[in-house]
Amino acid sequence: MRVVKSFFIDDINVNIFEYNLKYIIKFESSDMEQTYKIDMMEVVDINDLILKIDKKYIDVIKENFRIMKSQLIKLY
Repeated sequence: MRVVKSFFIDDINVNIFEYNLKYIIKFESSDMEQTYKIDMMEVVDINDLILKIDKKYIDVIKENFRIMKSQLIKLY
């Protein structure tokens, strides 16, 4: 697995990897992470993929983290 791009959007750490003809996007916030696999043939190139990770998309990712956190708290 090779790191292609790493960057922050707000408080979300975004890492994009290449592996087996897929882009693997990992979003990290505090002690949680979300991982998505995208077929490389579904996007023009890495820049096309990065452009799709816009404010609206990040807002959904943040909401997912909020839900994950509430589920995690239920374990305690």
